[in-house]
Amino acid sequence: MKQSNTCCRLACSCRLSTSDASSEEVFPPKKDAEFDDCGRPFHSLFYTGKPNYYQLLHDMTENIVKLNRYEDTMISKNIQPDPNIKIELTGSAWISKEKVELQLVEQISDKMYANLIELLDRVVTHPYSYTIKDEILKYRIPFLSSSLSLFLDPGVVQYDDEGRAFVEIVGLRRKSANGSVTVYKNGTGKILINGKDLLYFERMQSREQVLFPLQFSGLLNEVDVVARVEGGGTSSQAGVVRLGIAMAIKHFVDETMAEQMRIAGLLTPDVRTKERKKFGQMKARRKYTWKKR
Repeated sequence: MKQSNTCCRLACSCRLSTSDASSEEVFPPKKDAEFDDCGRPFHSLFYTGKPNYYQLLHDMTENIVKLNRYEDTMISKNIQPDPNIKIELTGSAWISKEKVELQLVEQISDKMYANLIELLDRVVTHPYSYTIKDEILKYRIPFLSSSLSLFLDPGVVQYDDEGRAFVEIVGLRRKSANGSVTVYKNGTGKILINGKDLLYFERMQSREQVLFPLQFSGLLNEVDVVARVEGGGTSSQAGVVRLGIAMAIKHFVDETMAEQMRIAGLLTPDVRTKERKKFGQMKARRKYTWKKR
């Protein structure tokens, strides 16, 4: 009786655990039967060992051939492809090797994955690739709409007593430097860093880092910036101010410019830190000078 109760509890726990998990985790995808009653394989590419993978390569190559034929037809009619009509791949990337394996239900090597991506890139660069947009987008995955929330507060548009819009970004960090940045709309290009102007940074490179988001977005003389930073070196503090300005002016530009800023890396926090010194070495990477005696 005690053994039967134990079995019941185990069965119940198994049912609970399987219900919580997704169907793909409990029942991973498997290939269908690959042979008929006489033992002959269904797929013509069965003896390659990776029939689904090579079928995908074959299909994509066929697409290139069809697109070339279509292009020849349009050229014979003296019709040029419209450069404004193309597949929008901004904000997405090719799916990973693991996801390709899940779709194909086959294990592939890194070289096979690289060959597949190279072939897909060839398809995308074709001037008439938009005609098979759905087939291409099956192998694209969008980026996260905003990964900044994982690091800091993206800020919101507020209004001061004079009715002027501003955005305050706090919690900014770069190595050991930290600070906050406030950007006011409808300004004159005034920049204050710890109560001083841009000459707060003696190095020209640091000044260029601070001004780059404003130049990139075309708001160089249209907003005012007030920043407070402490700790770290000059390059770290310049990185803090640059990130704060970029995240703030993102609220004052359209979606197209915001996406261009993201692609340029202006909205991505730099989480790198100084590498620690290793014992037995002079620095993190540098070794002691070798001497024979």
